[in-house]
Amino acid sequence: MDINVRLEKKDMEHTQVRHQRSNELRHCAQRLPEQGTAIIGKMSADEVVRLIEELHASQGELLRQNAELSRIQAELEESRDKLSDLYDFVPVGYFTFDQDYLITDANHTAADLLGVDRDALVATAFTDFVAPAFKDVFVHHCARSVEKRTIQTCPLKLVKDNGCEFYAQLDSLAVRDDKNGRWRIRISVTDVTERRRVIAEVTRLAAIVESSDDAIIGKDLDNRITSWNRAAERIYGYSADEVRGKSISILLPPDDPDGVATILDNLKRGERIDHFEAVHTTREGRRIHISLTISPIQDTEGNIVGASTIARDITERKVAEKAMLEYQQRLRTQASQLSLAEERERRRIATELHDNIIQGLALSMIKLDLLRESSGLAGNALFDEVTETLGQAIDDMRNMTFDISSPTLYKLGLSAAVDELADDLICRQHSIDYEFYDDQQKKPLDDDVAVLLFQSIRELFVNVIKHAEAHKVSVCIERIGESVCTIVSDDGVGFDVDHTDLTMHRTGGFGLFNIRERLDYIGGSMEIQSLPGQGSTFVLIAPLKK
Repeated sequence: MDINVRLEKKDMEHTQVRHQRSNELRHCAQRLPEQGTAIIGKMSADEVVRLIEELHASQGELLRQNAELSRIQAELEESRDKLSDLYDFVPVGYFTFDQDYLITDANHTAADLLGVDRDALVATAFTDFVAPAFKDVFVHHCARSVEKRTIQTCPLKLVKDNGCEFYAQLDSLAVRDDKNGRWRIRISVTDVTERRRVIAEVTRLAAIVESSDDAIIGKDLDNRITSWNRAAERIYGYSADEVRGKSISILLPPDDPDGVATILDNLKRGERIDHFEAVHTTREGRRIHISLTISPIQDTEGNIVGASTIARDITERKVAEKAMLEYQQRLRTQASQLSLAEERERRRIATELHDNIIQGLALSMIKLDLLRESSGLAGNALFDEVTETLGQAIDDMRNMTFDISSPTLYKLGLSAAVDELADDLICRQHSIDYEFYDDQQKKPLDDDVAVLLFQSIRELFVNVIKHAEAHKVSVCIERIGESVCTIVSDDGVGFDVDHTDLTMHRTGGFGLFNIRERLDYIGGSMEIQSLPGQGSTFVLIAPLKK
C-alpha cells in the first residue's frame, strides 16, 4: 500500500479517537453540574488531572471556533455591504414591484433614471413612468414574464418626473412570494437613448454608403477587403460575399504589383490620398479607369486599423477626354496648316508686289527721269512732284511687302529678319533702346518653324510697345543642341504670371496662349518669367531642321 495512503489512514484514525475522547469529555462536563463531586469522587487523581487538561484544551478550541465565527460574520457583513453598493450604484436601474405594479424596492440608479428620490418611489405605480403610447406594451410584457417565468426583454419609452422621455430596455423576471404566493416582478432598466441614436446614425450612414453611386470599400492593414457596397458590386462585378476577406489586389491589373504596397505605406503614416487615378480590372477582366480617395480608419484610441476607399468609375470621362485631346490635336494641325497656308499666300502676294508692282513703279520712275532730261524739263515742278509721289509709293509698297511677309526671313534667315524687324518697329518707330545678339552658329529651320518663331517674336514686340512701358528691349538668338533658343527681355512694368489670363490678348494677335500652343505642337516650348515692376523675359524653344 502506498505510504501516503497509509499516513492518511493513520491520521484519520487518530482524528476519530480525538473526536471520541472529546465527546466523552464534553459529556462528562455536561454531567458535572448535576452529579458534581460524585463523579469526581469516583475518579482517580490521574484521571482528574487528565480531565482538567482536556477541559482546558476544549476551552481553547471553543475560543478558536468563536473567533473563526466572528471573522466569517465580519466577512459576510463586508460582502453584504459590497453587494448593497453594487446593487445601488451599478449603471442599470433595478426595480421590484407587485402584481399591481406598485414599486416595493429600487436602487439609486433607478431613482436617478426617473429623477425621483429613492424613498418616494416606494408604493408608487411603475406605470406612472411609462409613456402613454407604451402602457399596453408594458402590461403585456409583465403578463408574459409571469407566464413564461423566464427573463423577458422589452423596449419602450419611459417618462422622467420632469416630463422628459427616454428610450429604455426592460429585462424582467417574475418570482413568486413564498409568504403570500403573490407574484413579484424584478426588472432591470437600461437607458438606450444614446444607443438608439448611434444605431440610427450608423443605419443612416450605411444607407448612404449603400445608395452611393461610388464604390465604397473598407479594408484592413493586410489589404483584406472588409466591406463592399452595392456600387462596388455594380462597378467591379463581384458580390460582397465573393470579395470579403480577399486581398484588394484582385482589383489591380497584373502589371501593377507595387501599387497597393505604395498606397498602404502612405496610409500607415496617416496620409490621405485624394483623387488618385488608377486602372483597375473587373471580374470579367475588363480594365476601367478609377478615381480613388483613400482615407485611414482609426480606432477609438487613434490607432490606424484600416482604410476606406471611395472609387469612382471615370472610364467614360477618360474616353471623352481622349476624344477631346484627339480633336484638339486635329484643330492644332488644322491651325498650323492654315497658318502655313496663310504665310504662303502672304509670301506669294509679297512676291507679286515686289516683282511686279514695285518693279513696275521703279521702272516708271526711271523712265520718267529719262523723259524729263530728254525733254529739257529738268527742274519742272510737276515732274518733281510726280517723281516724289512715285518714290513714296515705292517706299510704301516695300513697307507693305515687309508687313505681309518678310523677304529677309526667306533670303537671310530668322536672325536677320528679327534684327531688321526690331530695328524698324522698336527703334525707329517707337524710340525704344534695342540690343540684339546672335551666336553666329548655323540654325537651319523648317519654313513653318521659322514663320512661327518670327510671328511669335513680332507678337512679343507688339506686347512690349503697347503694355510694358519699357525703355529697353533685348533679343538673344542662339543654338542649344538641336534647338534654337530665342530670349526676348524688357525692363517694363512686368506682370503676375500666375494670375494672368494667357488665352486672350488685347492686341488681337496670337496671344501668349496661342504662341505656347503652337510651339508645343511643333515640339517646342515657351517659358515666361515676370514679376510686377521687374520686367519680363520670354524664352522660346523650337527644334532645328533635321
